[in-house]
This record gives sequence, structure tokens and C-alpha cells, in this order.
Amino acid sequence: MATQILSDAELEKLRRFPELSREELVRYFTLMPADESFLMGHRRQGNRLGVAVQLCTLPWLGFVPDDVASAPAQAVERLADHLGVPIEALSSYGARDHTRTDHLVEVTKFLRWRQAGEVERKELRSYISGRARR
Repeated sequence: MATQILSDAELEKLRRFPELSREELVRYFTLMPADESFLMGHRRQGNRLGVAVQLCTLPWLGFVPDDVASAPAQAVERLADHLGVPIEALSSYGARDHTRTDHLVEVTKFLRWRQAGEVERKELRSYISGRARR
């Protein structure tokens, strides 16, 4: 019989955006010129800001929560200001799930992220197993 370690509420909390420190804000939510060029390929302001949030969140968390519009306010403000886009533009982002998903695929390609291969998965299992035994 499987045992659930975390409650449903705890699991849901882990799927959301966490608190953002000042250091994380500067480190992960600062756009580089190449990032700006990539983002300018998205015409609509809401899409540009939504993709920017995904672009910055993926390296920060390793995933992007489904509700992109719930990103920390200071991060959205920083990106919106940098892009010259009104903050409110994010509220309409991802109305279609496919938009958000398609953009996330573009972001992972831009960041050169890829699926882990068998060797990486084996190394990860070994690492996690070793950490669990401590």
C-alpha cells in the first residue's frame, strides 16, 4: 500500500510560485540582450510578458507553475518595466493552455534545456539514493 508523505495542500503549495528573495529577483529576473531579442519575437504584450516570466522562472524553479499570472508581483513588475509592457497584460496570458505550453517549449529550446538521457537519470537515481541513506 502506497503512503502519501505530503498532504494534498502541501503538494499544491509546492506547485505554486514560492516567495522571492531580493537576490533571486536580481539573479533570475534580469533580462539579457539575447533574452530581449527572443521575447521581441512575440508580438502581443501579454504573450511577451508571459514568456518573459516563463523564461526567468524555469532556471529559478526548474519548472513553471501552471498559473503564470500568479508569479511574484515584484518579478512581474521588474519584467514589465524592462519590456515597457503594462503589468495588467499578464492577466490575459495563457487563456488557452496550448499558448502557455507552446511558449514553454520555445523557452526550453531557447535555454537549450533537454530531456535527461538514460545516463543522467541513472546518475540522478544514484545521487538521490545516496542522499536518502545519510
